[in-house]
Amino acid sequence: MGEYTVAFSHRFDRHLAAIVADYVGFGPAQTRNYIEGLLALCAALESMPYRYSSVVVKGRTYRRIPYRAHCVYYRVFAAERRVFVDAVLHGHQDPPRHL
Repeated sequence: MGEYTVAFSHRFDRHLAAIVADYVGFGPAQTRNYIEGLLALCAALESMPYRYSSVVVKGRTYRRIPYRAHCVYYRVFAAERRVFVDAVLHGHQDPPRHL
């Protein structure tokens, strides 16, 4: 099937920074472990972008990766062989409000 390029939105970067700020109280090792695990899942999208289920939010089709307390939302652009990681939301957040 080949490799896809994975790109991240500025929104994803902001969400990741907020997670780091929220988890800092758990200690640097646990925070780093959480973020590294989340980013490893995103990196794996290079070879398996269709692995996770799709969901439609505000008329757009996203794929959703559940990861512990959060979900990563991304879109696949097959013609361009590109994955665009748009957001990482806490499981209690309302996707239509934040995507």
